Formats: sequence, structure tokens, C-alpha cells
Amino acid sequence: MKAFWRLPALAGVIVLIAGLMFVAAPTASGAPTSCLTNGRGGPAQNAMGKSFSSGTRASTYNLFAKGVDTTKPVGLVLHMHGDGGWDFKNPDDMIEGVSKSAAKHDLITISMFTPDKKTVTWYEDGDANGKWIRALLEQQIYKQYNIDRNRVWLIGYSGGSTFMSNYFLRQQSSLFCGGAAMFFGGGGDFGRKSTPIAASFKKSFRMHFYTGLLDNGDEDGWSALKDSKEGAKYWKGLGFTVTEEHPAGIHHNNIPFGKVAEKQFNLYAGKRGAGIAPSATKAGITVTGAASTVTAKGQGYKAGESVTVTALAGTKRATRVVKADKAGAFTVKFGAPAGFAGTVTVTATGLSGKSSGSAKVAAKSAT
Repeated sequence: MKAFWRLPALAGVIVLIAGLMFVAAPTASGAPTSCLTNGRGGPAQNAMGKSFSSGTRASTYNLFAKGVDTTKPVGLVLHMHGDGGWDFKNPDDMIEGVSKSAAKHDLITISMFTPDKKTVTWYEDGDANGKWIRALLEQQIYKQYNIDRNRVWLIGYSGGSTFMSNYFLRQQSSLFCGGAAMFFGGGGDFGRKSTPIAASFKKSFRMHFYTGLLDNGDEDGWSALKDSKEGAKYWKGLGFTVTEEHPAGIHHNNIPFGKVAEKQFNLYAGKRGAGIAPSATKAGITVTGAASTVTAKGQGYKAGESVTVTALAGTKRATRVVKADKAGAFTVKFGAPAGFAGTVTVTATGLSGKSSGSAKVAAKSAT
């Protein structure tokens, strides 16, 4: 049997069957290079009141990077406040606790103040405000930090949730590869226009709507609970993974932001593309094929666990030992041998269990 090309070991890496070129460059974080911003030089500490201007719009943001190793790819949390900016102006009541939990998962946090100084809302001039955030990310944050755009979390409260649901996610999703959103106290669907959203983004971006049962009507008759349920229905209908929490005893002003965020981070933040299942899932792999490439994604393994992954294409075999990341996951890719068309079977074996799957590939011409 023909020997296979030996490759250096990396966590969550891409592996190919003998003699073939890499499908995409591997990174130590497991993120495809196209989803890394490759920025550098940003401070690994907290910084309050940083300014940013784009065109005629200017505002400030608070950066929370303390405790995050910014020498490697990191995830990102973006916080959009409610009307008037209470949760921005009082970070110790909300976002500081959220940012400390985020830092444990190598996520830096950016809490932004709306550039709409007239209404002090995000949604009243939602189109322009979304473009301001895009400029902030592309011109500053993405250049200062090596952001893994598969691990971006959006957090909105009240009017911030409304903006996320009706403007930002509908028009600016191309900024990200995957991640998650938490909508607190609202997030309804008001029928705003949407640019096309990539199918891959829908598969790798999950949403969690959290609004209490007592948040069911203010003095103006607005019901955050009704909005929350309508928003969840809208995004679920588009094919996103959506979960909801509507606990008793919770109204608009006693939401336990920190506890809810910490729970979501613990479940999903360690995973590239937070839409996949929690790490508590039974150890196993999912195998998919595209053209002449097979991708095996493992989950549910113990952090650091060695897993032997073997691909069989006809009579040709490739075996690789990888280590699961801290979330118990890994990704391995195999390129089929030149001229091979058919089924490639992949088997993963570790202390947590053994799992296999298969996918069909098309023939690849020899080079």
C-alpha cells in the first residue's frame, strides 16, 4: 500500500490523503484563514471611552480585553445598549460581568454607544448606525486584533435587541463567519429589508432570546415579551438555530445578564461557529463531502484528549492523531487521492468513544 504524506500535528487541523495539496491553511485555533482578520497591536487591557469617527458619525466605545491572550486568534463580543444607553453608561451593572465571563473563553468585548446623539437609540437610524459599526470593525478592531470571525457574539438589550434583529443582522452579517446572538428584553421582527444571508452563516450562527414573563407591557403599551417571541419566530423561520427563555419573575429591569451570558458562553463559546451542539454532547463526528474534499468535525470529547482519525478511500488510508481543543472539538479535512471518486469513510477513536461517518467525493484530476 502506498505510504501517505506525513504532516506536523496541530490542534483542530486539516489533514490530507497522501500527495495532495492543502485545501486551506490550518491555524492553531482551528479557524480557516479566511475567517481570521490577522490584526495585531491592540491593547490586552481594558480601555474606556475610546473614540471612533466614520464620515459624519462619531461616538465612543469601551474595550474589555483584560485577561485575554491577544497574541493568538480571539473571539469578539459586541454589545448594543438599550434606549438612552443606561447599560453602556453603567458598565458595572451589566457589561463588566459579561466581559469577565467572555475573557475566560478568549473573547474580547466591545461595548458601543450609539452615534445617534439625537434619539440616543440604535434603531431610529438603523441603516447608518449599522454602517458605523462596520467601519469601526473593519478600520479599527479587525486591524488591532486577530479576530476569529467564527466566534463573534452579539448582545443587545431592549432597543439594542431591536436594532440587532431588524437592522444589524439583516444588513451586516457578512462581517462574520459564525457565532451567536443574545437578545435581552425584546428583539422583535418589524419587517425591515434584509440583504441575502449566506447559508453557511445560518448554520454556524445561533440565537438566544431572553425576556421575562413580566416584561409584557410598559406604560406605552409596548411588550418586550411579544417582540421577543416574534423575533425568535422570524429567525427560526429563516433556518437559524434559535432558543428561547421566558422565566417567571423577570421584568425589563431585573434581567440577570451576567448569569445568562455565562451559561451561553459555557455551552458554546469554546466552539468555532457557535451554532453547533454543546460540548456535553456524546463524543462523535459529523462527516460531510464537497467536491474532492471530506470534512470531519468532532465534538463531545474531553479537552486535550488524543483522538485517532482515519480516512479510508478505496484501498488508500490516512491516519492522524489530533488533540481536541478546550471545548472538546476538532476539525480534520481530507483531500481524496487523484482520480478517486466514491465514498470516503472516516473513523475517530478516543477515550470518550468511537464514531464513524462517510461522504462521497468527485474525482480529482492528477496534477
